Amino acid sequence: MLTALQVPGTGAAVDRLATLATPDGWPQTAVGPPRYLPDARIHDVTLGTAGVLLAALWARRLGVADARALAEHAAGVLMAEAEQEPSGTNWRMVPPRFHTDPAGIQMPNLSHGLAGVAAALALAGAELDRPDLTAAAHSGAEHLVTLGDRSGQGFVVPRTAGLTDDEVTYTWCHGATGTSLLFLALRRAGVEDVAGEAPLSWHARCLLSVRTSGLPARLHPGFWDNDGRCCGTAGVGDAFLDSWQRAGDDQDLEFALHLADTLVEHAVREGPHAYWRFVEHRAAERCCGRVWDGCRGPPASRRPVSREPHPGRRDRRRARRADGHLVGHSPRQTDTSRGMHTSGCVRKPSDLGVRVAARGRTPGKPRGPSR
Repeated sequence: MLTALQVPGTGAAVDRLATLATPDGWPQTAVGPPRYLPDARIHDVTLGTAGVLLAALWARRLGVADARALAEHAAGVLMAEAEQEPSGTNWRMVPPRFHTDPAGIQMPNLSHGLAGVAAALALAGAELDRPDLTAAAHSGAEHLVTLGDRSGQGFVVPRTAGLTDDEVTYTWCHGATGTSLLFLALRRAGVEDVAGEAPLSWHARCLLSVRTSGLPARLHPGFWDNDGRCCGTAGVGDAFLDSWQRAGDDQDLEFALHLADTLVEHAVREGPHAYWRFVEHRAAERCCGRVWDGCRGPPASRRPVSREPHPGRRDRRRARRADGHLVGHSPRQTDTSRGMHTSGCVRKPSDLGVRVAARGRTPGKPRGPSR
Protein backbone atom coordinates (compact mmCIF):
# COMPACT_ATOMS: atom_id res chain seq x y z
CA MET A 1 0.00 0.00 0.00
CA LEU A 2 2.80 2.42 0.85
CA THR A 3 4.41 1.95 -2.55
CA ALA A 4 1.07 2.32 -4.34
CA LEU A 5 0.41 5.59 -2.51
CA GLN A 6 4.00 6.72 -3.13
CA VAL A 7 4.49 7.63 0.51
CA PRO A 8 7.48 6.87 2.77
CA GLY A 9 7.57 3.86 5.05
CA THR A 10 8.34 0.84 2.87
CA GLY A 11 11.85 0.54 4.28
CA ALA A 12 10.52 0.71 7.83
CA ALA A 13 7.98 -2.02 7.04
CA VAL A 14 10.72 -4.27 5.65
CA ASP A 15 12.84 -3.66 8.75
CA ARG A 16 9.91 -4.47 11.02
CA LEU A 17 9.18 -7.73 9.19
CA ALA A 18 12.84 -8.68 9.46
CA THR A 19 12.78 -7.99 13.19
CA LEU A 20 9.66 -10.10 13.74
CA ALA A 21 10.86 -13.03 11.65
CA THR A 22 11.44 -16.40 13.29
CA PRO A 23 13.10 -19.45 11.72
CA ASP A 24 9.69 -20.88 10.76
CA GLY A 25 7.75 -17.73 9.82
CA TRP A 26 6.06 -14.85 11.58
CA PRO A 27 3.98 -14.66 14.77
CA GLN A 28 0.26 -14.16 14.20
CA THR A 29 -2.99 -13.76 16.11
CA ALA A 30 -5.50 -14.82 13.45
CA VAL A 31 -5.72 -18.54 14.25
CA GLY A 32 -5.19 -20.66 17.36
CA PRO A 33 -6.88 -23.14 19.71
CA PRO A 34 -9.00 -25.16 19.52
CA ARG A 35 -8.53 -25.82 15.80
CA TYR A 36 -4.79 -25.08 15.83
CA LEU A 37 -2.01 -25.34 18.37
CA PRO A 38 -0.68 -22.20 20.10
CA ASP A 39 1.94 -20.23 18.14
CA ALA A 40 0.75 -21.68 14.83
CA ARG A 41 2.25 -20.22 11.68
CA ILE A 42 0.31 -19.06 8.61
CA HIS A 43 1.93 -19.41 5.21
CA ASP A 44 -0.73 -18.21 2.76
CA VAL A 45 -0.59 -15.19 0.46
CA THR A 46 -3.19 -13.13 2.31
CA LEU A 47 -2.19 -13.42 5.96
CA GLY A 48 1.11 -15.25 6.01
CA THR A 49 4.56 -16.03 4.70
CA ALA A 50 3.72 -16.01 0.99
CA GLY A 51 2.32 -12.50 1.44
CA VAL A 52 5.57 -11.42 3.11
CA LEU A 53 7.45 -12.87 0.15
CA LEU A 54 5.41 -10.87 -2.36
CA ALA A 55 5.83 -7.68 -0.33
CA ALA A 56 9.58 -8.22 -0.13
CA LEU A 57 9.82 -8.78 -3.89
CA TRP A 58 7.97 -5.54 -4.53
CA ALA A 59 10.20 -3.66 -2.08
CA ARG A 60 13.26 -5.12 -3.79
CA ARG A 61 12.07 -3.75 -7.13
CA LEU A 62 12.03 -0.33 -5.52
CA GLY A 63 15.55 -0.71 -4.23
CA VAL A 64 14.69 -1.06 -0.54
CA ALA A 65 17.67 -2.20 1.50
CA ASP A 66 17.46 -5.74 2.91
CA ALA A 67 14.35 -6.56 0.87
CA ARG A 68 16.13 -9.43 -0.87
CA ALA A 69 17.20 -10.92 2.45
CA LEU A 70 13.60 -10.77 3.65
CA ALA A 71 12.40 -12.43 0.45
CA GLU A 72 15.02 -15.17 0.72
CA HIS A 73 13.98 -15.91 4.31
CA ALA A 74 10.27 -16.09 3.43
CA ALA A 75 11.01 -18.35 0.45
CA GLY A 76 13.12 -20.60 2.65
CA VAL A 77 10.30 -20.96 5.16
CA LEU A 78 7.86 -21.95 2.42
CA MET A 79 10.29 -24.45 0.93
CA ALA A 80 10.78 -26.04 4.35
CA GLU A 81 6.99 -26.39 4.83
CA ALA A 82 6.33 -28.03 1.45
CA GLU A 83 4.29 -31.24 1.58
CA GLN A 84 5.17 -33.82 -1.03
CA GLU A 85 2.18 -35.54 -2.62
CA PRO A 86 2.13 -38.26 -5.30
CA SER A 87 0.96 -35.67 -7.85
CA GLY A 88 3.26 -32.81 -6.80
CA THR A 89 3.80 -30.37 -3.95
CA ASN A 90 1.21 -28.96 -1.57
CA TRP A 91 1.09 -26.04 0.87
CA ARG A 92 -1.65 -25.28 3.35
CA MET A 93 -2.64 -22.06 5.05
CA VAL A 94 -1.47 -23.54 8.37
CA PRO A 95 1.09 -26.37 8.26
CA PRO A 96 -0.23 -29.79 9.36
CA ARG A 97 2.08 -29.86 12.39
CA PHE A 98 -0.08 -27.13 13.97
CA HIS A 99 -3.46 -28.83 13.30
CA THR A 100 -5.35 -30.41 16.18
CA ASP A 101 -7.46 -32.31 13.63
CA PRO A 102 -5.07 -34.36 11.46
CA ALA A 103 -7.47 -34.25 8.50
CA GLY A 104 -8.06 -30.51 8.65
CA ILE A 105 -9.68 -28.40 5.96
CA GLN A 106 -7.63 -27.13 3.05
CA MET A 107 -8.45 -24.09 0.93
CA PRO A 108 -6.38 -24.73 -2.20
CA ASN A 109 -7.12 -21.59 -4.23
CA LEU A 110 -5.31 -18.26 -4.19
CA SER A 111 -5.97 -16.49 -0.91
CA HIS A 112 -5.38 -19.19 1.69
CA GLY A 113 -3.64 -22.10 0.08
CA LEU A 114 -1.72 -23.85 -2.61
CA ALA A 115 -2.39 -21.59 -5.59
CA GLY A 116 -1.30 -18.45 -3.74
CA VAL A 117 1.87 -19.98 -2.26
CA ALA A 118 2.87 -21.46 -5.62
CA ALA A 119 2.27 -18.12 -7.36
CA ALA A 120 4.47 -16.30 -4.83
CA LEU A 121 7.26 -18.86 -5.28
CA ALA A 122 7.03 -18.66 -9.07
CA LEU A 123 7.45 -14.89 -8.98
CA ALA A 124 10.29 -15.21 -6.49
CA GLY A 125 12.00 -17.73 -8.74
CA ALA A 126 11.89 -15.26 -11.60
CA GLU A 127 12.85 -12.17 -9.57
CA LEU A 128 15.63 -13.78 -7.51
CA ASP A 129 16.98 -16.07 -10.23
CA ARG A 130 16.17 -19.13 -8.12
CA PRO A 131 15.30 -22.11 -10.37
CA ASP A 132 14.57 -24.19 -7.27
CA LEU A 133 11.71 -21.88 -6.32
CA THR A 134 10.33 -22.04 -9.85
CA ALA A 135 10.52 -25.83 -9.79
CA ALA A 136 8.65 -25.95 -6.49
CA ALA A 137 5.93 -23.65 -7.85
CA HIS A 138 5.67 -25.82 -10.96
CA SER A 139 5.27 -28.92 -8.79
CA GLY A 140 2.56 -27.14 -6.81
CA ALA A 141 0.65 -26.37 -10.00
CA GLU A 142 0.95 -29.99 -11.12
CA HIS A 143 -0.72 -31.03 -7.87
CA LEU A 144 -3.36 -28.28 -8.04
CA VAL A 145 -4.69 -29.35 -11.42
CA THR A 146 -5.39 -32.81 -10.03
CA LEU A 147 -7.76 -31.26 -7.48
CA GLY A 148 -9.96 -29.44 -9.98
CA ASP A 149 -12.63 -29.99 -12.63
CA ARG A 150 -11.44 -29.30 -16.17
CA SER A 151 -14.59 -30.31 -18.02
CA GLY A 152 -15.95 -28.17 -20.86
CA GLN A 153 -12.56 -26.50 -21.52
CA GLY A 154 -12.80 -24.78 -18.14
CA PHE A 155 -11.01 -25.25 -14.83
CA VAL A 156 -12.30 -24.81 -11.29
CA VAL A 157 -10.83 -26.01 -7.99
CA PRO A 158 -13.13 -26.72 -5.02
CA ARG A 159 -13.34 -23.91 -2.48
CA THR A 160 -12.35 -26.28 0.30
CA ALA A 161 -11.12 -29.81 0.63
CA GLY A 162 -13.23 -31.45 3.30
CA LEU A 163 -16.59 -29.68 2.79
CA THR A 164 -19.36 -30.45 0.32
CA ASP A 165 -21.47 -27.28 0.58
CA ASP A 166 -20.62 -24.53 -1.92
CA GLU A 167 -18.09 -26.74 -3.65
CA VAL A 168 -17.09 -24.12 -6.22
CA THR A 169 -16.98 -20.34 -6.30
CA TYR A 170 -15.55 -17.98 -8.91
CA THR A 171 -14.04 -15.26 -6.75
CA TRP A 172 -10.52 -13.84 -6.41
CA CYS A 173 -10.09 -15.43 -2.98
CA HIS A 174 -11.44 -18.97 -3.35
CA GLY A 175 -12.26 -19.33 -7.02
CA ALA A 176 -11.04 -19.51 -10.56
CA THR A 177 -10.53 -15.74 -10.83
CA GLY A 178 -7.70 -15.76 -8.31
CA THR A 179 -6.36 -19.17 -9.24
CA SER A 180 -5.88 -17.97 -12.82
CA LEU A 181 -3.11 -15.69 -11.55
CA LEU A 182 -0.96 -18.67 -10.60
CA PHE A 183 -0.62 -19.59 -14.26
CA LEU A 184 0.43 -16.07 -15.23
CA ALA A 185 3.11 -16.24 -12.53
CA LEU A 186 4.34 -19.57 -13.89
CA ARG A 187 4.53 -18.15 -17.38
CA ARG A 188 6.57 -15.22 -16.10
CA ALA A 189 8.91 -17.69 -14.44
CA GLY A 190 9.48 -19.47 -17.74
CA VAL A 191 7.41 -22.60 -17.08
CA GLU A 192 6.26 -24.00 -20.42
CA ASP A 193 4.05 -26.91 -19.43
CA VAL A 194 1.70 -27.86 -16.60
CA ALA A 195 0.14 -31.33 -16.90
CA GLY A 196 0.49 -31.25 -20.67
CA GLU A 197 -0.80 -27.71 -21.29
CA ALA A 198 0.82 -24.29 -21.43
CA PRO A 199 0.24 -22.01 -18.41
CA LEU A 200 -1.73 -19.59 -20.58
CA SER A 201 -4.05 -22.43 -21.56
CA TRP A 202 -4.83 -23.03 -17.88
CA HIS A 203 -5.30 -19.30 -17.38
CA ALA A 204 -7.80 -19.25 -20.26
CA ARG A 205 -9.61 -22.24 -18.78
CA CYS A 206 -10.06 -20.40 -15.48
CA LEU A 207 -11.44 -17.28 -17.15
CA LEU A 208 -13.81 -19.32 -19.31
CA SER A 209 -15.26 -20.95 -16.20
CA VAL A 210 -15.79 -17.54 -14.61
CA ARG A 211 -17.28 -15.98 -17.72
CA THR A 212 -19.78 -18.79 -18.20
CA SER A 213 -20.70 -19.18 -14.51
CA GLY A 214 -23.66 -16.79 -14.64
CA LEU A 215 -22.12 -14.07 -12.47
CA PRO A 216 -22.82 -11.26 -11.67
CA ALA A 217 -26.52 -12.15 -11.96
CA ARG A 218 -28.17 -13.12 -8.69
CA LEU A 219 -29.29 -16.54 -9.84
CA HIS A 220 -30.31 -17.58 -6.31
CA PRO A 221 -29.59 -16.44 -2.74
CA GLY A 222 -25.86 -16.79 -2.23
CA PHE A 223 -25.01 -16.43 -5.93
CA TRP A 224 -23.96 -13.68 -6.75
CA ASP A 225 -24.21 -11.38 -3.74
CA ASN A 226 -20.90 -9.64 -3.21
CA ASP A 227 -19.51 -6.50 -4.83
CA GLY A 228 -16.10 -6.58 -3.11
CA ARG A 229 -12.53 -6.92 -4.27
CA CYS A 230 -11.77 -10.14 -2.43
CA CYS A 231 -15.02 -12.07 -2.63
CA GLY A 232 -17.03 -10.47 -5.40
CA THR A 233 -17.53 -8.50 -8.57
CA ALA A 234 -14.71 -5.96 -8.24
CA GLY A 235 -12.01 -8.59 -7.95
CA VAL A 236 -13.35 -10.52 -10.92
CA GLY A 237 -13.54 -7.40 -13.06
CA ASP A 238 -9.99 -6.42 -12.17
CA ALA A 239 -8.67 -9.80 -13.31
CA PHE A 240 -10.52 -9.61 -16.61
CA LEU A 241 -9.35 -6.08 -17.30
CA ASP A 242 -5.79 -7.16 -16.59
CA SER A 243 -6.18 -10.09 -18.98
CA TRP A 244 -7.49 -7.79 -21.72
CA GLN A 245 -4.62 -5.37 -21.26
CA ARG A 246 -2.17 -8.25 -21.55
CA ALA A 247 -3.66 -10.22 -24.44
CA GLY A 248 -6.17 -7.90 -26.14
CA ASP A 249 -9.12 -10.33 -26.13
CA ASP A 250 -12.35 -8.37 -26.56
CA GLN A 251 -14.29 -11.01 -24.62
CA ASP A 252 -12.32 -10.10 -21.51
CA LEU A 253 -12.97 -6.40 -21.98
CA GLU A 254 -16.69 -6.85 -22.59
CA PHE A 255 -17.06 -8.93 -19.45
CA ALA A 256 -15.02 -6.47 -17.37
CA LEU A 257 -17.23 -3.64 -18.60
CA HIS A 258 -20.37 -5.55 -17.72
CA LEU A 259 -19.05 -6.12 -14.20
CA ALA A 260 -18.14 -2.45 -13.86
CA ASP A 261 -21.63 -1.37 -14.86
CA THR A 262 -23.02 -3.81 -12.29
CA LEU A 263 -20.92 -2.14 -9.60
CA VAL A 264 -22.25 1.26 -10.60
CA GLU A 265 -25.81 -0.07 -10.40
CA HIS A 266 -25.18 -1.54 -6.94
CA ALA A 267 -23.64 1.59 -5.47
CA VAL A 268 -25.43 2.99 -2.41
CA ARG A 269 -25.24 6.77 -2.68
CA GLU A 270 -25.27 9.30 0.12
CA GLY A 271 -24.77 12.83 -1.14
CA PRO A 272 -21.45 13.07 -2.97
CA HIS A 273 -20.33 9.66 -1.69
CA ALA A 274 -21.01 6.05 -2.60
CA TYR A 275 -20.35 2.72 -0.94
CA TRP A 276 -21.00 -0.94 -1.57
CA ARG A 277 -22.51 -3.56 0.71
CA PHE A 278 -21.13 -6.82 1.98
CA VAL A 279 -24.13 -9.15 1.72
CA GLU A 280 -24.56 -12.08 4.05
CA HIS A 281 -24.32 -15.50 2.43
CA ARG A 282 -27.68 -16.82 1.18
CA ALA A 283 -29.60 -13.80 2.49
CA ALA A 284 -33.06 -13.86 0.91
CA GLU A 285 -32.94 -10.12 0.18
CA ARG A 286 -29.82 -8.61 -1.31
CA CYS A 287 -30.23 -5.41 0.72
CA CYS A 288 -29.72 -7.26 4.00
CA GLY A 289 -25.97 -6.91 4.03
CA ARG A 290 -23.76 -4.83 6.23
CA VAL A 291 -21.25 -2.15 5.34
CA TRP A 292 -17.64 -2.82 6.22
CA ASP A 293 -15.48 -0.03 7.60
CA GLY A 294 -13.51 1.56 4.80
CA CYS A 295 -16.00 0.68 2.08
CA ARG A 296 -17.06 4.26 1.52
CA GLY A 297 -15.48 6.19 -1.30
CA PRO A 298 -16.19 9.19 -3.51
CA PRO A 299 -17.61 8.56 -6.96
CA ALA A 300 -14.39 9.88 -8.46
CA SER A 301 -12.59 6.80 -7.17
CA ARG A 302 -14.57 4.63 -9.61
CA ARG A 303 -12.07 5.22 -12.39
CA PRO A 304 -14.06 5.38 -15.65
CA VAL A 305 -11.92 4.45 -18.64
CA SER A 306 -12.00 4.28 -22.41
CA ARG A 307 -10.04 2.42 -25.03
CA GLU A 308 -7.03 4.00 -26.67
CA PRO A 309 -4.24 2.48 -28.73
CA HIS A 310 -1.29 1.45 -26.61
CA PRO A 311 1.65 3.80 -27.31
CA GLY A 312 4.09 2.10 -29.65
CA ARG A 313 1.96 -1.00 -30.10
CA ARG A 314 -0.67 -1.39 -32.81
CA ASP A 315 -1.98 -4.69 -31.45
CA ARG A 316 -2.64 -3.65 -27.86
CA ARG A 317 -5.06 -1.30 -26.15
CA ARG A 318 -5.15 -0.02 -22.62
CA ALA A 319 -7.62 1.74 -20.40
CA ARG A 320 -7.59 5.48 -19.76
CA ARG A 321 -9.90 7.74 -17.79
CA ALA A 322 -13.06 8.94 -19.51
CA ASP A 323 -16.82 9.14 -18.97
CA GLY A 324 -19.51 6.85 -20.28
CA HIS A 325 -21.37 3.57 -20.01
CA LEU A 326 -21.41 0.15 -21.57
CA VAL A 327 -24.23 -1.02 -23.79
CA GLY A 328 -25.90 -3.98 -22.04
CA HIS A 329 -24.19 -7.36 -22.06
CA SER A 330 -25.59 -10.74 -21.04
CA PRO A 331 -23.06 -13.36 -19.94
CA ARG A 332 -23.53 -16.94 -21.00
CA GLN A 333 -25.08 -19.06 -18.26
CA THR A 334 -24.39 -22.77 -17.96
CA ASP A 335 -24.30 -24.78 -14.75
CA THR A 336 -25.64 -22.53 -12.00
CA SER A 337 -26.30 -25.18 -9.40
CA ARG A 338 -23.22 -24.25 -7.38
CA GLY A 339 -23.43 -21.42 -4.91
CA MET A 340 -20.95 -18.77 -3.92
CA HIS A 341 -19.40 -18.33 -0.50
CA THR A 342 -19.21 -14.66 0.36
CA SER A 343 -17.52 -14.58 3.74
CA GLY A 344 -14.12 -12.93 3.94
CA CYS A 345 -12.37 -9.60 3.70
CA VAL A 346 -14.24 -7.14 1.52
CA ARG A 347 -12.75 -3.95 0.23
CA LYS A 348 -14.36 -1.16 -1.71
CA PRO A 349 -14.45 -1.92 -5.42
CA SER A 350 -13.28 1.57 -6.32
CA ASP A 351 -9.91 0.28 -7.52
CA LEU A 352 -11.47 -1.80 -10.27
CA GLY A 353 -11.05 0.97 -12.81
CA VAL A 354 -13.00 -0.62 -15.63
CA ARG A 355 -16.08 1.50 -16.33
CA VAL A 356 -15.36 2.17 -19.96
CA ALA A 357 -16.81 4.53 -22.51
CA ALA A 358 -18.41 2.05 -24.86
CA ARG A 359 -21.00 4.08 -26.67
CA GLY A 360 -19.40 5.39 -29.81
CA ARG A 361 -16.17 3.49 -29.29
CA THR A 362 -14.15 2.42 -32.28
CA PRO A 363 -15.22 -1.07 -33.40
CA GLY A 364 -12.80 -3.78 -34.27
CA LYS A 365 -10.92 -6.57 -32.58
CA PRO A 366 -7.38 -5.97 -31.40
CA ARG A 367 -4.81 -8.27 -32.99
CA GLY A 368 -3.26 -9.17 -29.68
CA PRO A 369 -1.45 -12.42 -29.05
CA SER A 370 -3.70 -15.38 -28.47
CA ARG A 371 -3.91 -17.05 -25.12
